[in-house]
Amino acid sequence: LLGIGAPTAGLGTKGAVYYDRSTTACYYKYNDTAWKKYWDGTLDGATEIPLVVSFKPGLPPLTPNGQIMASNTCGAFQSQSSIHTSTKYKLPSRRQSVIASAWAPEFSDADITFREGGVATNLKDTHYCNSVANGLIYEDNATPVNPETISGTNASKVRSLRTGSLLTSACVSRYGAQDLVGNVSEWNTDQIGECGGNLVGCVGHASALDPLNADMLGIKFNAVYGSVKYAPYNITPDTTDTVGAWTPSMYISISDYKFFNPALGLPFVGNRFDSVAFGATADTISYSSLHGNMFIVNNGGTEHGIFSGGSYSAPAGRYRLDSSQNTLTTSDLGFRCVADAE
Repeated sequence: LLGIGAPTAGLGTKGAVYYDRSTTACYYKYNDTAWKKYWDGTLDGATEIPLVVSFKPGLPPLTPNGQIMASNTCGAFQSQSSIHTSTKYKLPSRRQSVIASAWAPEFSDADITFREGGVATNLKDTHYCNSVANGLIYEDNATPVNPETISGTNASKVRSLRTGSLLTSACVSRYGAQDLVGNVSEWNTDQIGECGGNLVGCVGHASALDPLNADMLGIKFNAVYGSVKYAPYNITPDTTDTVGAWTPSMYISISDYKFFNPALGLPFVGNRFDSVAFGATADTISYSSLHGNMFIVNNGGTEHGIFSGGSYSAPAGRYRLDSSQNTLTTSDLGFRCVADAE
């Protein structure tokens, strides 16, 4: 069921699922007169979440949700696979997202920058990644005229597209994964500890959501400051472990970073995890190959989660990284579930 506003008690029957286009909220009718909202966290993981959440294309991205809720939702699909009954789903790590979103090797840096940016892109003409959704009309009807815009309304300013959209069919990685860049940002399992008001003491730790993911352990995200600039101005580990050290009142240029780790998608001041040096020789990486992607860690909160890819509301990119409180719930932040190869 689709509509504008919360569903009424008399709408639908028990077991119905309703999507509110004005808020991106998803509801489940658990008895004859009452609904549960997905993001409230009240749905039963074993019996109700698998009825509400679907891996099928053509549906709105499931937003909003915090990192833990997203992780729990993936976990609810354990042993639900029709192919492998032992399949265990989970959020991907930052490393997995970066690797899976690699562009086709024949694309030039200029090609990638244009595909990712979307700011000057008419999606009807290019089918590139969705950032600001140029060229589309969103209405305030209960049912959209264009099903590609089912996710949001004109009034809500939500500009995501349905999953598997034809309009982002050219935003596909070399491995066939669509919308890892753009549309909505996606939670990873990676986590950072408490970040003070001046972004001092932000240190990554092993993930509490995935015992196999310790990629951020010991990485220092000190003084990484939010920026609206189309460049990777933000991230700091000290000479060895830092993604730089600087104050929140100033920007650090990407040229201050001397190394880049392609697997983690992070620039470093020093050589961390055998990163590649920036430069212009065959064994180095150029600054332009980052395609203007941004790296932002927000202050506040006792526990931060990392999310990747960027969204319609922010510059998107393969290496785009954001971190905020793991309880963050916004209409431009969703997730996808993955399973380890058997």
